[in-house]
Amino acid sequence: MVLTKKNVLMASAGVALAFNFSACKKDKDSQTDKLVGEWEVLTQDGDPIDDGYLSTFVFEADKDFSYCYEEIGADKYCYTGDWEWGNDDETEVDLDISYGGYNIIAVLEIDELTDDVLEGDLKVDGYSTSFTMKKKN
Repeated sequence: MVLTKKNVLMASAGVALAFNFSACKKDKDSQTDKLVGEWEVLTQDGDPIDDGYLSTFVFEADKDFSYCYEEIGADKYCYTGDWEWGNDDETEVDLDISYGGYNIIAVLEIDELTDDVLEGDLKVDGYSTSFTMKKKN
């Protein structure tokens, strides 16, 4: 096999292109990796969650979603549904929530997402509630 400048350039371009595609995919996955897990709500609308209460969001890798709240030792109430990224820069999460035979569409606008902190505003039917959460797992 004779190596020509054209063959070497084409091979180099192909390798560079493959690295660029894999780098884009890695960035996208890292936001999803950060989001997936169980999140404990620390504050709602700037107020700390009262002692004795627990409020959690769970985002699963298969795009399932749940939000639960409970008074410790009492009944637990949960809403379930599906989630997906709502925009290309992954700062919004669209939630399709099932509740009592109804579907509720909500949007979580993310202000900050790290490996252990999630801050944002949940918007449903014109109402907005801000949350600060820490990752439990």
